[in-house]
Amino acid sequence: MPVPIRPLAWLLRMMSSRHAANAAIGDVLEDLAERRDAGRWPRHPALWANLQIIRAIRLEMLAAAPRLLRSAGLILRDARRAIRAAPAHSLFVVLILAAGIALGTVTFSVVDAVVLKPLPVEHPERLVSIPTRDQDFKQRITPEIYWRLHEHLDSVEDLAARMNMTGTMATVAGITDQVTVTRASADIFRMLRLSPAIGRFWTADDERRGNTDVAVLGYRFWRQQLGGDPSVLGKDVSIGTRTSTVIGVLSSASDHPEVADLTNAPIWVPMVVPRTPSESVLAIVARMRPGVTTAQVAGDVQRLAEAPDWQPAVRRLLDLYVAPVRHWMLLALGAAALVVLVACANAANLMLTRSAARTQEMAIRASLGASRRQIALAVLAEGLLLSLGATTGALLCSIAGVRLAKVAVTTALPGMFRASTISLNGRVLAAAMACAVVTGVLCSLVPAWQTSRAPVSTLLKDSEAPTATGRRRWRSTFLTAEIATVVVLLVVSWLFVVSLIRVTRIDLGIDRTNLLAVMPRLAFRAPVDEVRQRIESVPGVSGVALSRAASLPLFGRAFHGAWWTTTLERADGTSGAGSSVKALQYRVTPNYFAVAGLRFSRGGTWQADAAGGPPPSSSTNRRLAACSETRIRWDGRCAPPSRLASSPSSGRFLTSTRAVRKRTTRRRRTST
Repeated sequence: MPVPIRPLAWLLRMMSSRHAANAAIGDVLEDLAERRDAGRWPRHPALWANLQIIRAIRLEMLAAAPRLLRSAGLILRDARRAIRAAPAHSLFVVLILAAGIALGTVTFSVVDAVVLKPLPVEHPERLVSIPTRDQDFKQRITPEIYWRLHEHLDSVEDLAARMNMTGTMATVAGITDQVTVTRASADIFRMLRLSPAIGRFWTADDERRGNTDVAVLGYRFWRQQLGGDPSVLGKDVSIGTRTSTVIGVLSSASDHPEVADLTNAPIWVPMVVPRTPSESVLAIVARMRPGVTTAQVAGDVQRLAEAPDWQPAVRRLLDLYVAPVRHWMLLALGAAALVVLVACANAANLMLTRSAARTQEMAIRASLGASRRQIALAVLAEGLLLSLGATTGALLCSIAGVRLAKVAVTTALPGMFRASTISLNGRVLAAAMACAVVTGVLCSLVPAWQTSRAPVSTLLKDSEAPTATGRRRWRSTFLTAEIATVVVLLVVSWLFVVSLIRVTRIDLGIDRTNLLAVMPRLAFRAPVDEVRQRIESVPGVSGVALSRAASLPLFGRAFHGAWWTTTLERADGTSGAGSSVKALQYRVTPNYFAVAGLRFSRGGTWQADAAGGPPPSSSTNRRLAACSETRIRWDGRCAPPSRLASSPSSGRFLTSTRAVRKRTTRRRRTST
């Protein structure tokens, strides 16, 4: 005879008495034996017997449901009465829990949106970025290496080159604006699983045939700037000095703030990677095959690049985007969790105090027939009601808190595009409700256990014994845990503040007092000299310098704000290991050092009237100067710094203000 599954038998015994459950199981087995004797043996006897037991469990649940509902209603009624009997105590508990849950909810909203939430693309964990170069600028992804990876890198499904060109002037349908243009190879759309809303994408065949004067518009740009006009297909778009034809528009699936740096560019144009040797550097995005790790991809890239000394730091795209803030945001989430635990300990202490005053009441209820389980459930229900009420208040406070946090994070991290998605979504609400339930159980578990375990006869004689000693012990435990947690939070906060103060006081080699960074969005319509003279004529401005770069030094992300890299060689012309070094090159006006307050260890700046060609002297930092006496080898792509001030193009200004303007400029001061 088949044996019933043990969990089903246990559940049947829980829903009814042990004897009734054994009788029901015996009836099922007896019926099965009769079927065997009558020749009606089921095809799967074990399955048939377990189904009969499940049917018996369902009948027991239907029979016990009214009793359970009635008992639950009585427990909730008693909990509501207990809360109304001590309104001040209940309000205090609700306020403490609401503050802790609100802090945890707001913190989790920020961390979930910025760090935890995956990218809204298909299988985002398989998207990786292959670095364009190593830290020493000795190895870089050239077109030759790109095609080698494209044809022989078997650990990835798709591989594409892409590059963002920020601050590009574009004209579409008579509308001119400064936008970000993404140059990418045709594989980018298949790799990111993008589809067109209208039109089509360019293909690899278009690139091979030379049909590259085409463009694809981003969905948001198409809707906001062009009103979603489908007749934009076939129209010309001017991107700088280049004219392309619009052949398609990305679908709305690409319009996600979480992937703004990846798919939400206003304009896309083809990047035709040459097969001939070239010195250009490419940024590569790839989609790994299922089961492949980033370490395997890095090893394959190293092998195909034929660079044994290069360790490619292949990273997942999400890790690449959130790496600058992941650690300290998780630290903030841990601190918020500790604050919630402190709130729980406070609430549990208050519940213990409340249960001490109700000891004799619970003893009378027990003497009238209430079981220990009913008494414990009444205390647990009270804690759950208080925590649910606190959660309601916490969610109301969290709505305003999330808005403030969104503004603060967006202001503090302007490059963190995922900060715009901070909100109270379903995951955050589910976490808040789970936190409320766990908090209610934790706060009332010890009081419920303490209240239900004492003998009734002893409690009726003396309401203070024997649970008073246990309550005092538990209160001391909670108080010790609170003090320990608060001390940890204070120490960590103090160390963090001290470290932050030390970081802000680090000598960067520049005088940051009354220093402003002016970074125009549009190209100048007048010569740079004229624009600089206008800025110098502003009252309170004592000096203006210009830097031609992606951003000011110590201010940008790409190339650390540098214009290009250059090679420093030994002056005696010797070759070999250590004879040359790569260095970042900045193009600045001669007075940049005086305006920025940069001090020279030796020598000084060049003359402002230097003629064309490489400057007779250049400035290097102390670390490079300590290597050896060097000279700069200029490549033909870099114009000398003396030509900076004459071209009518965009630039980055650095202005220094006098002390009389200190009070008004301090709010706008920007560290370079």
